[in-house]
Amino acid sequence: VFLVEKNMKPKALIVVFLFSYFFSFAQSDSTKLNAIPYKNQIGFGVSDLLFNNLKYSNKKIENYKVFYRRLFKNINFNLGFNYKYLNQIFNANTFFTIFNISNTFNKDYIFYIGVDKYVYSNKSIKLLVGLDYSYKKSNHISYNRDSSFLWVSTFNTYSNSYGLLGFFRAEYFFTRRFSISTDVIITGYLEYYNYSSSYPNKPPDYSSSKLYNLDFNFPKTIYLNYSF
Repeated sequence: VFLVEKNMKPKALIVVFLFSYFFSFAQSDSTKLNAIPYKNQIGFGVSDLLFNNLKYSNKKIENYKVFYRRLFKNINFNLGFNYKYLNQIFNANTFFTIFNISNTFNKDYIFYIGVDKYVYSNKSIKLLVGLDYSYKKSNHISYNRDSSFLWVSTFNTYSNSYGLLGFFRAEYFFTRRFSISTDVIITGYLEYYNYSSSYPNKPPDYSSSKLYNLDFNFPKTIYLNYSF
């Protein structure tokens, strides 16, 4: 369950300003699309910026996505960056403990580089498929406190992931320069994990593991793109 804040945060004001600017600029650029596209494109995950301003009862989420594309005759080059942040607090009363507090921090840094190709294109709608090489660096920290016994435990998980990202993108141009798009993504990662945990009056524990991970993601992010 989540509630939207009554007063808009500065981030929300920035999003509103960007939409207003893009809309006003688009009015002066509303002629039909050229048959030959522009050679460069940048895109921002605007839907994530809006969700970043939602207020949850026990967690804070931030997600930022940006990409750049260089368009060529037969195939296109692209690179991008994604930053994810999660801070979640969990409180629980149980039969065994008087009060338990768990505070979790997650940070993900995702870089990708690859190519894509149009499979359908007209003046307004473009469909394309692509393949990227992706690197993800993650940091997960969890603090647990039990006030009945007054102990604190800490769990750290660090991971480095390498993999391939295949995607299908649908893009709609509402002017020659401005468009919106979204992706269906399949990712396959080889993930290397390092774990550490600590308890009062005990030496820390260390371990590591290797996992294979395959994910399928339906469209989650709407990008606002500018071609130049």
